[in-house]
Amino acid sequence: MKIVCEVNGTTNTGKPAFKIKCEHCHLCYTGLSSFVYDICRPKGIEPPEKPREAAQTFEWVVNSKGCPKKLRQNLCNCDENPIGLVGQWFRTNSRKIDKYELESACDQIRLYAIKDGIDPYDSEAHRAVKDLKSEVKKHNAKFP
Repeated sequence: MKIVCEVNGTTNTGKPAFKIKCEHCHLCYTGLSSFVYDICRPKGIEPPEKPREAAQTFEWVVNSKGCPKKLRQNLCNCDENPIGLVGQWFRTNSRKIDKYELESACDQIRLYAIKDGIDPYDSEAHRAVKDLKSEVKKHNAKFP
């Protein structure tokens, strides 16, 4: 995970808006601008007055070990270099894959089959879904 924060215009109230995204998986976050204020104000940086400095401070804190637990729960847990089938589909090897994510990936496999002109429930697509579920089961066994 490598979080990047940029100043992205202003809000309706005239305060600076911040675009926060993960550089590795390109996931963009909305509604986290309040965390920029919460992190920067105690450090003496007012985001409305120094938005670029606030964005840099936010990046530094989030990408360090000092990231608040409440904020870390809202961020991705992607890995820089995920490996294997689980890494390929979920861009991570360091967290448990939940049931919703797995079902979403299986649906994507079926959609790819339709795109390729294959019946989404034929043996080839079914084998791909079964392989992914098996790999995720092995992967999730590593986590309590």
